[in-house]
Amino acid sequence: MQSKPPIVVDLDGTFLTRDIFLSEVLGLLTASPRDFIYVLKLLMFRKKALAKNFVAKLSRLDLDLFNKNEKLFRELELFHQSGHEIVLCSGASQVHVNQVVKKYPIFSQGFGTQGAINLAGEAKANFLVQKYGEKQFVYFGNSRADNKIYPHASSSSSVHAYWDNQPNDHRVLRKFITGLKGLRLKHWAKNLLVFSPLLMAHEFSQIDKLIPLVMYFLAFGLVASGSYLINDLIDVKNDSLHSSKKLRPIVTGAISIPQAIVAAIALIVLGLSITAILNWYLLLITGVYLLLTFSYMLVLKRIEIIDAVTLAGLYVQRIVAGFVSAQIAPTFWFLAFALFLFFALALLKRYTETSSTLKEGLVPGRGYFYKDAPILLQAGITSSFASIMILCLYLNSYEALELYTQPFILWLIVPVTLYWNVYLWLQATRGKINEDPIDWAVSNGNSVLCALLCVSLVVIAS
Repeated sequence: MQSKPPIVVDLDGTFLTRDIFLSEVLGLLTASPRDFIYVLKLLMFRKKALAKNFVAKLSRLDLDLFNKNEKLFRELELFHQSGHEIVLCSGASQVHVNQVVKKYPIFSQGFGTQGAINLAGEAKANFLVQKYGEKQFVYFGNSRADNKIYPHASSSSSVHAYWDNQPNDHRVLRKFITGLKGLRLKHWAKNLLVFSPLLMAHEFSQIDKLIPLVMYFLAFGLVASGSYLINDLIDVKNDSLHSSKKLRPIVTGAISIPQAIVAAIALIVLGLSITAILNWYLLLITGVYLLLTFSYMLVLKRIEIIDAVTLAGLYVQRIVAGFVSAQIAPTFWFLAFALFLFFALALLKRYTETSSTLKEGLVPGRGYFYKDAPILLQAGITSSFASIMILCLYLNSYEALELYTQPFILWLIVPVTLYWNVYLWLQATRGKINEDPIDWAVSNGNSVLCALLCVSLVVIAS
């Protein structure tokens, strides 16, 4: 009686939703930059097998942070019950393959990259033919490299570890929406700050200033989306541990790591190109934004207090860009108000991260201990009310009296902002803000109403 052919399964993107090697390499970027650079050198000289083995020796792989292909797993269980041998064969390091086999006993054995040969593509095809024979095995893969293997298998199937577990209806639309989710388009609301100088200067009706601002808004949005993708790539391990961030497309495998890298580079290059056409000074400001953003991603987000100051500075940078684009002189009052307000929101973000659990020790990927929450709460509230004090001083200043025809109406903004600040911190302490404060404010009805009231009062007072 002829024995049943073995079922050979690929690992990255087939059995697991995310690439182990690339995920671990991205982790080195912050954990050990020197090792990260060394891995890049190996990859540049096409020594991928050596790079994989080097990373495997350094990393402490936690497979609980990687989702498996549930649909494929159930299918493999049926094959196993019917007498087929289930084998894992991957281009991943043999060290990592062994860990997967140990975690999932359904695999009888596993073969991975060892020495200087990367077990992928043609090398994997030759290995499987030599071990099992031509057309003597069933193969499950997912990448272009697996096209070299399919012709040698008795039967084969190309799968996607994430999308195969999603509903089949409107698949193209779902992928499009997931791509937009990865770009974090809702965060573009933050970029509306570039229009604030034009509004405060009462020049919103001047088309010659409005059109360049709209163009810069779009260009800056592309740059910001590219930087968000890079941030998600760098933070993929920490995001895997977070209750809500673990659902981000890169973490789940809906967007592969190579796809995210290509998209990030394309978005940033396109955004900077449009900015260069608009204004060289804007290009300089946007370049500084990127430099500060990458510094924050790699280092500053792990330094307490400095991280919050940096976030506040990134928001103020948007306002400065608005002044430059509209060719309006920056005002001390507005920039001071914005700095204290956004510093408060940055502290609120850290407060929600440190107060959301009863754990001890450091918050993953941050410079705060969980017990720091009360201090962050006090500092954040103080900063938010300092911004209101600056607003009051401005309303009584010579500049406000000169700029507005009915400046007394602006004082109605004060009780609105007082209400909003207290409401904001009440929601935070009640655990109802579990995301970026700006995202929450944009989607919260009371916050939106307060913002509309303030804008309406500014327009009426003008």
